[in-house]
Amino acid sequence: MTTIEQVIVKEKRMTTSRWLRVLGWRHLVAIFSISFALFPLVWMASASFDQLGLVSAQKLIPDNIGLDNYRKIFNNPEAPYFIWYRNAVVISLANALLQMAIGACASYALSRFRFQGRKVTLLTILVVQMFPQLLSVTALFVLLAGKDSLHWLNAEGLFDRDIADHGDFKIVATTPTPKWLHSAI
Repeated sequence: MTTIEQVIVKEKRMTTSRWLRVLGWRHLVAIFSISFALFPLVWMASASFDQLGLVSAQKLIPDNIGLDNYRKIFNNPEAPYFIWYRNAVVISLANALLQMAIGACASYALSRFRFQGRKVTLLTILVVQMFPQLLSVTALFVLLAGKDSLHWLNAEGLFDRDIADHGDFKIVATTPTPKWLHSAI
C-alpha cells in the first residue's frame, strides 16, 4: 500500500531563466501596477509637507519640508478640523452601513425571486458598474455649470466654477473661513 509520502513526487528546482519566463513577468507587472496606483498618494503626501504650497514648484521630495501646514490646521480654533473629520467619518460610516443593508436586501431579492424585468435589471446594474464614477464628473460639471448659483468649495476657498484638480485633495493651511460659511455647512 502506498502512502501519501510515496505519492508526492519531488519537483525539479526552476532555473532562473525559466522562473523569469513563467513567473517573473507577473511580479514585474504587479510591481509596476502597485507603484502606478500608489504614486498619486505619495505625491499628495509630499505636497502636504511642502511649506510653499505652490503647485508649479511641487516636487516629489520638496525642498522646504515642514509640518507647518499640519500645525495650522490642527491648532486653528476657528476651523475645528477634528470635529469636521469626526462628522465626515460618522456620515461615511452611516452611509456605508445603509448602502450595505439596502444592497444586501436587493441582492437577495434579485438572486432568489424570479420576476419580470429581472434580467434587464441585472444587465443594467452590470453595465453601470463597468464604468467608473469618475467619468460622470465632467458630465455633471457641464450640466451644472450653466447655473449662476453654483459654487464649489475646495481646499483653497469658495469658487463660482471649478474643475476637480490637486487642490481639492490637498491639506492647505489658509486664512480662517468667513463666518457665513460656518452656518452654511
